[in-house]
This record gives sequence, C-alpha cells and structure tokens, in this order.
Amino acid sequence: GDVDDVIQEPVAQLDLAYKLDYSDRLTFKGRIENILDASVERTQSGATFSEFDIGVTFRAGIEYKL
Repeated sequence: GDVDDVIQEPVAQLDLAYKLDYSDRLTFKGRIENILDASVERTQSGATFSEFDIGVTFRAGIEYKL
C-alpha cells in the first residue's frame, strides 16, 4: 500500500548575536544559537517517526584590522 510522507515539524529556535566595536580596529563578536535547546521531530501519519536534539551552539570571535 501507500506510505505517508515523513514530515519535519517546525522548530521554535531562538538565537542571539552580539557585536562590540571596541575601537576602529578591534571588534568582539558572540553568538548563541538554539537557546531554547529545541528538538527536531519528524512525523509520519501523525506519529513520531524520529526525534533528535540539535543542541545549543556558542561562538565567539575577535576581529582585528591592520
């Protein structure tokens, strides 16, 4: 018989990005992705087919212009 499609459900994701221009040459950057630590869920015929966590990502950087 026919098999229903697997559907990836919408994910509520909250990100935060920050940039600080310390001087004309020096910039600090930071980013946090998926602050809510949302899971990805895939369903088939209304039942959960698979579910996994993507986790929270932290990034930091320094930029210096010569």
